[in-house]
Amino acid sequence: MSERIQIALASDANYYVGLLVTAVSMARHADAGVELVFNVLNGGISREKIDRLRDEIGKVHPRMSVRVFSVDEARFSAFPAWHGSGRMAYARLMLPYVLPEEDFVVYCDVDFLLTADISELWRLRRTDVSVQGCLDDCVTTRESESNWYVRQGLTVDITRYFNSGMLIMNLRKFRECGYVHRLMDFLRRYPTVEYADQ
Repeated sequence: MSERIQIALASDANYYVGLLVTAVSMARHADAGVELVFNVLNGGISREKIDRLRDEIGKVHPRMSVRVFSVDEARFSAFPAWHGSGRMAYARLMLPYVLPEEDFVVYCDVDFLLTADISELWRLRRTDVSVQGCLDDCVTTRESESNWYVRQGLTVDITRYFNSGMLIMNLRKFRECGYVHRLMDFLRRYPTVEYADQ
């Protein structure tokens, strides 16, 4: 039986082109022997466009499936909007419950053009950590966030700041530790958080 890679992408209609590019580039470079399961968190993309997404992915990697989960952005209305508008970045918080039967998922923002095999990333997943991501070396962002935490009286290790645009999420650990509720409580308590999508 071939390996199944669980992938999650979140998009509304405004970011459909990014969704298409991210998913198709991921499929194009994936190992032909794996099965790709695209879990699309849909914030208002039409059925016709979802069908096109499925067709375009299938042209480059026939061992795939696309599952679509409707997301009502109003659910996140109490949380800060990214650049004053969208809240689809919060949809990833729902993944442990949207995919209750899965232990892991690779979450990817829809502004990526992949040129490497996603299987290589999938094989790095670990059972002892909740999330795996790439440390972000953006000094300006780190300093700004660090200053915000200091103003709130919170202590964080800013050297562990990572980019949340591509993650391996240990969904089992998220469920066991109640991280989704803790993250949502944090966002309610601190609505002025900077870089809320992170």
